[in-house]
Amino acid sequence: MHRPKAESPALTSKTICSQMANSLLMQPVALLIMKSLSKSAQTLSL
Repeated sequence: MHRPKAESPALTSKTICSQMANSLLMQPVALLIMKSLSKSAQTLSL
């Protein structure tokens, strides 16, 4: 379950996307990015 090498970049991307979403006030583009990340995370966890 624990994969530091895989999680580090993912956490960094999440932080960047979160900051982007906050600065963009959750614009459609930010929502699409977050949705894509969620789908990727679900696919990897399955």
